[in-house]
Amino acid sequence: MNVQRRGTTTTTASTAATTTPGHLVETTATRGLDTRAPSAAKHTADRAVAAGHGTEGPARLATVLGNDEPV
Repeated sequence: MNVQRRGTTTTTASTAATTTPGHLVETTATRGLDTRAPSAAKHTADRAVAAGHGTEGPARLATVLGNDEPV
């Protein structure tokens, strides 16, 4: 399924991969809580999407987590 967003078409998976962790970081910060864990999750999701894996689902994050090199 494709989603029209800000003039570009993105897949639902890649949108969810970056939106959900971003929302968690914002909500956590708003509540005055430690943002390190949600920030790490967002960073991992962002790396997966940047590497072209945004449409492949959360299981694909394992390859990003196992790769210490910048994507």
